[in-house]
Amino acid sequence: MPALISTIANQQHPEFTEDEDNYRLWRAALMGRLDAGKAREQVHKETKIAKVSTKQDARRIEEVAALETNKLDNWLYRFEYESDWSYQQRLLLSHDFGDAGRIVSSYVGHIARAGHTVEFDFKDDTVNDKVKNNIDNQWSSMGVFENEVAAEVMGMGKAWILVKADQNGMPFAEIIPREDVIDWSFDESGELDFIKIFKLRAQVVGFDRVWVQQLKLISKEEVIIAERLEPNKSNIDRGWKIVDRLTNPIGRVPVIDIWMGNEARPIIEVVAKIQVNKLNADSELRQLCRNQCLSFLQLPNGGAEQIRALSANSFLEVSPDQAGVAKWVGYPGASLDPHFKYLEWLNSRIRESANLKEKNSPNISGLSKQWDFLETETTLSSTVDAVAPGMRQILELMGEWRDMDPEAVYEIEKVFDVSKLSEKLANILTAMSLDLGVTAEENLKIQVVDEMVKTDEDGRKQIMTELEEIKNEPGIDLTSNLLTGDEDGR
Repeated sequence: MPALISTIANQQHPEFTEDEDNYRLWRAALMGRLDAGKAREQVHKETKIAKVSTKQDARRIEEVAALETNKLDNWLYRFEYESDWSYQQRLLLSHDFGDAGRIVSSYVGHIARAGHTVEFDFKDDTVNDKVKNNIDNQWSSMGVFENEVAAEVMGMGKAWILVKADQNGMPFAEIIPREDVIDWSFDESGELDFIKIFKLRAQVVGFDRVWVQQLKLISKEEVIIAERLEPNKSNIDRGWKIVDRLTNPIGRVPVIDIWMGNEARPIIEVVAKIQVNKLNADSELRQLCRNQCLSFLQLPNGGAEQIRALSANSFLEVSPDQAGVAKWVGYPGASLDPHFKYLEWLNSRIRESANLKEKNSPNISGLSKQWDFLETETTLSSTVDAVAPGMRQILELMGEWRDMDPEAVYEIEKVFDVSKLSEKLANILTAMSLDLGVTAEENLKIQVVDEMVKTDEDGRKQIMTELEEIKNEPGIDLTSNLLTGDEDGR
């Protein structure tokens, strides 16, 4: 037992050990929390993790402890020879603009607008409805959950998905943050041998909530749960204790890893580093701008007391041999220009790294715009190639908890550029005006329905029936300019 608890508490995967700092950077950049140091400064450092009232406090306490042991960088760097007061002021006024998160949201938006084909049947309408509308037990629909998975893959490089069943036997999926997956191993067939997950568990007694650090080791045979013991009265760490061992009912590790190529690196890896530079450059510029707003009165000796009584402005007292008369001096405004230019340069590097173009792009032709979108489309296609099979595997793993095969199909179309969709629809509608025959026209109508309305076979049949009913009504022309966008129908 001592050897087992030591392994659970201390063993880490080499990838986790190497990239632990990167995980923290990527997550902080995604969440727009590179400026979270100002919050950590306000947390009482002697508060014990077992006594905090919220999960966020527990996280911050953990970060403070990491700061004190030099395990966590504060993303706002202290300048050489900078005073404590100056650094604290910059820290409190620092602001993370959340570039990485906005970039990932933009990519996810393209995927969300693409067409989807999702089919599954758990042979139970209650389960089908649960999976469709509350797949994660947090009332997220399948589409919303897919977006969250895509955001995790692009933002963190890899999404770990744990699939389990609640007390009623209803399966659900849960995204495990990449930074919380500490250790894992795959067998020769690519199946997980085991995985170790860190989490903060809420323990509620009466009205009191205590957050307990927990490690969960899931293997094909069993689930082992260990928790960190509270420090003793001398605040000495008492280590970990195994609190539960459960049989794994499905005989496999119910976790799926979803990632793209490039060694599971996120698309915002470079952006996150630039975002740190932007945080620091903006903080320095804010301080310089504040200095520029201050006026200093340079005085010869002897006039300080009188001026102090008359003015709230700051002043410098100098000896008569340095200045014989009083005069106002200020921070030179022109010296701020390089700082503004540097921030503009950082913003342009962020747009370049994210394949986001300048608003006044010289590429104004349709072909040039398509080339501009090519790299973005490649990234989106790679994400879809990872997420769609992963979502299908989630459904299949849910079926294992129900001891059946849901015959899942999960496909995401790769039509991300709106201009391409418009062009395709225009071509279809033009073809419909050529009188190609009833069969050709019916198939063209089906293509329009498939492109414009994402529905199942029954919904498609209903739409086609309604189209047939209105086909001969006056004023209805499916090939009119209003649909193609030509001339007056622009």
